[in-house]
Amino acid sequence: QRRVRGSPLLDMLSEANSFVYNVTESVEWRGSTLLPKPYECGDACKLCCCPCCPWQEFSDGRETLRYYNSCCILPCCYNWKVAHVSAPGADPRDIGSLAGAGCCENGCAWCLCWPCICTFPNLLVSKFFTSNQGVFNEEPNNNHFSIRRDVACCDSCALACGLLCYPCLGPCNYFCKYCGGNTAVLSTLPFFPAHGNKRTDGTDEVRYGEFQFASRLMPIGCCCIKVPVRYLVHSNRALSADRTYDAALSLVPVLVRGLSTPTWICDSTCCHVCAAPPVPVPSGISCFDRGLNSVTEWMTFDKLVLKTRAEAVGPVQSTHAAPIQAAPPVQPSSYVQQPQSRPYTSAPPGQA
Repeated sequence: QRRVRGSPLLDMLSEANSFVYNVTESVEWRGSTLLPKPYECGDACKLCCCPCCPWQEFSDGRETLRYYNSCCILPCCYNWKVAHVSAPGADPRDIGSLAGAGCCENGCAWCLCWPCICTFPNLLVSKFFTSNQGVFNEEPNNNHFSIRRDVACCDSCALACGLLCYPCLGPCNYFCKYCGGNTAVLSTLPFFPAHGNKRTDGTDEVRYGEFQFASRLMPIGCCCIKVPVRYLVHSNRALSADRTYDAALSLVPVLVRGLSTPTWICDSTCCHVCAAPPVPVPSGISCFDRGLNSVTEWMTFDKLVLKTRAEAVGPVQSTHAAPIQAAPPVQPSSYVQQPQSRPYTSAPPGQA
């Protein structure tokens, strides 16, 4: 029997991966699924000898994203960065970085005596640098996004009380939510333009998007703990025109989840203070999340999956870089124009 292209017979004989079960963590970026690359013997030895320089790569077989820090014990000198490898064997090219606020970026008074300051709106917490006209550097003109916090009176007291009452506010409270049928939780952390959440005239600035932290509740005795499910970048559709924005913003979900280096136990315990990303993670407890403009929603697991599913953005099947999955764009009423920079294009290996 003749096999005509497009005929039912040929369609039955063709093969495709109709079901994929990723056992390991994965990253969805621009419609591609990137898996963590295993370390070679030499790289593993280097990381064991020098755990203060962590890095990890995610690859789809063609492109690679490399997350790294040249020295995480000196956060004031070295920032977390993401590099892009356009093809196997090509040199990595930096396309984004995440930095905490400098010592005097919030003023000398905050640097020298922050406990004595009662109110501080639009406090800079973290900032993102991306490429500008195809060139990456950490100059002020490349600072396109920021995370802000509105410090109010008695925030320090609320934080201290929260730490003392955490056994009741944390695991026991999670268990009450679990018994009530809410087996999942979704917390958000908004990010804004470089100048923050306020315009020059004092009005509220429109956010560019938000980071979403989706977790499920796992009971242990009469308490519950949160187990990560999906960490997402939920951004404005206009930002998808430049792929470096997605990659730079992906530093938050990837670093909050943690890099699976050979010394990850040390990085997660002894060196957690040094290796932790400069980003506040919403806990779902109000006294800890004061001023972050974050929102925590308790829900069923099915609803969580629907709210955090990956969807196409624009003409390209594009999802934002985040472990496991990504989220749809914000509603059109919150759309803003993308920062002024030309879309990133990968240079040939010899010109990176």
